[in-house]
Amino acid sequence: MLKHAGLLGLFLMVLLICNVILSTTNVDYMSQLLLLGHISTIELISFLFCSYKLNQYRLNFSIIFILVLFLFHFGQLMLFTYFRDIYSHIRFLLLMNEQEAVYGFRMMNYTFSAICMGILWNESRIKPVVTKRVSTYNQSCNWLSIAKTIIYATFIVKFSLDITTLFVSFTAGGVAARIWVNTFPNILLYYGKISLVGFALWIFALKQEPKKQLRIFIFIEVYILIMMLSGIRSENVGYLVVFLFIYIASRQKPVKLKSSILYVVTGFLTLSFIVTVGKFRTASNKSMDLLFTVWESSYKENNVILGLFDTCGDTGYTSHAVIHNYLPHHQASYGASYYKGIAAVVPNILPSVIDFGRITEESSFPIILQKSGSLSHSYENIGGSLIGEFFFNFDLLGGVFVALFFGLFIGWVSRNSSYCFITNNYYSLVLYIPIMFATIYWVRDYFGGGVREAVWGILFAYYIVKRKKRIA
Repeated sequence: MLKHAGLLGLFLMVLLICNVILSTTNVDYMSQLLLLGHISTIELISFLFCSYKLNQYRLNFSIIFILVLFLFHFGQLMLFTYFRDIYSHIRFLLLMNEQEAVYGFRMMNYTFSAICMGILWNESRIKPVVTKRVSTYNQSCNWLSIAKTIIYATFIVKFSLDITTLFVSFTAGGVAARIWVNTFPNILLYYGKISLVGFALWIFALKQEPKKQLRIFIFIEVYILIMMLSGIRSENVGYLVVFLFIYIASRQKPVKLKSSILYVVTGFLTLSFIVTVGKFRTASNKSMDLLFTVWESSYKENNVILGLFDTCGDTGYTSHAVIHNYLPHHQASYGASYYKGIAAVVPNILPSVIDFGRITEESSFPIILQKSGSLSHSYENIGGSLIGEFFFNFDLLGGVFVALFFGLFIGWVSRNSSYCFITNNYYSLVLYIPIMFATIYWVRDYFGGGVREAVWGILFAYYIVKRKKRIA
């Protein structure tokens, strides 16, 4: 416990020193942006070090979450700080002036630090406990059978919708595909997504059979990559990341050097494919020849990794739009996007009685930003932002305060899920897998977009567990 307190104190000291430097340095705005970039990097590295030590040198969910959060909100700041000489397209400087950029990134950095602090606080204190009831489920259930049952019951729906979306994208364009998805009954759309919980559980259940585990992992990752061609990219990137984490966290043996090299090469190819999809989805006449042409150009004309920082970093603009354009003219919503977002859990079966679909749409703060004229005319097709939603609901200082409690929640998920991997606690992991999917995507979405997926996934998976236990 003393060691844990020391690591927590170390991170607090780093935050204190960084903020003193930020507050006392008197330089021009461009230099302040550079300073913010360096300080944000130092805070990220400090968090990764402390979290890794607190979790006894194991990869954990909080590390994955914070890396994704940092990439999507500070990616373009990293380009400006370290690579502006070789990557000149810094989009945030085209959408706002330097003074606004400094203020916005500073507020985002405070929020990021609060989330990190909350995570480390819980990771240093939580001691997971397995009850007798949970132990009974872990020992009496056939978890491989449960995983397959979830997949058999739901994957056919997801596969049918995915293939249709892919067909629409290739024949009518990515915009038409996204419109088609948005007009499709959500009850079927999200029912199909529950199959991903089954695949995640299947990967974990095969931890004693590494070859089979690898085959299932490769299948679901390749499937998700192919479905990205429909133009629906960000959500699928989140799925890729969570599946990768579950695969690594559940492995019994350390990764060999030969395998590590193979993973690095595969990761590079995957990153280039993700960047390629971002360009390919805007094409009007899609074909496989065009796909390979765009992919080839991503190697010859662009740096793949820097391109990923650029495209993912667009999420940070949503937070800037809330800070600079929305809050100066409108009140904070005081949690409206959260309590209205809960309506997304209820299927919109009788809209003439209670239109839950309309309530869910009202909870979407990116739509509100668009309708209020808070966005630049050169970039209106924004996504959501976890940090931006905090500000939208609770103003700037309130957003930082709420971020601390959100960090406590992520720390709880991370600590308990890590314990599940170590102790083969399948029953509890069923709770955390849907939460992982939802929170990773929430980084660049809004609350109502993820809560439905998490709740439905948890309820359906536990329903299958209960049925299987009764049969056994």
